[in-house]
Amino acid sequence: MKKWIQVYLLIAFAVLGIAVCIHTDKAQTQTSGTEIIVPGTVVDYEVRSPSDEDDSTTYAEVISFELNGQTHRFTRGTSFGWKPKIGRVREIVVDPARPSSARVRMWTWVEKVCPQAIKQRPEILFLWFMGLAFFGVGFLGYMYHYEFFRRAIRLQGHVTSYETRRGSKGGTSYVEVISFDFDGQTRTVTSNVGMPFKPKMGTLREIGVDPQNPQRARAQGGVWFYLLFATIGLLMWGVTLFA
Repeated sequence: MKKWIQVYLLIAFAVLGIAVCIHTDKAQTQTSGTEIIVPGTVVDYEVRSPSDEDDSTTYAEVISFELNGQTHRFTRGTSFGWKPKIGRVREIVVDPARPSSARVRMWTWVEKVCPQAIKQRPEILFLWFMGLAFFGVGFLGYMYHYEFFRRAIRLQGHVTSYETRRGSKGGTSYVEVISFDFDGQTRTVTSNVGMPFKPKMGTLREIGVDPQNPQRARAQGGVWFYLLFATIGLLMWGVTLFA
């Protein structure tokens, strides 16, 4: 991959990452220099019933802490699939003027650079990392595909067979096997992406052969798969910006 592509990718990640971290949630009031850290103790937990989208029960910590001679309690916004340990000590970040804003202290770098919305809802940070992974896979896959066909010898092939693949959840997909002639020999190449239906025999497909290594060949189809991954990653980033 060319150096300019790597530089572009780095800049894209950096810009989008900074955009997420400087974003502020307009519905919340930011505190600047007024928050303090106090010890808190997990005293109970809140059971959250399964939703329509998630059939598992989760548990959210109920934490107690002392501030200005008074005892305060709050429930974490984030819940987990296991019961929390009662008596566990947590570091609590709280504004003395607004005890209701208390939250569990996150990693140091998150506390320094990320906005209140992400600190209050750590799942947003997880969503950002997932967006980074999806966008990275999609972008790198697309650029690799583009670079390969930019220098490849392009030929025409025909779908002559297919391979059946079964997913982990029992679904079946079909992968095209494409035959083409190169350097006086008939060769086959397998498509990169499976489809839920059987391919039509004889369908024309464009094939690329690496001129530096003629044993390497790729089918032209499947670019949409990489673009889909990149789009999902961008949508996840969009959710983190406006969550």
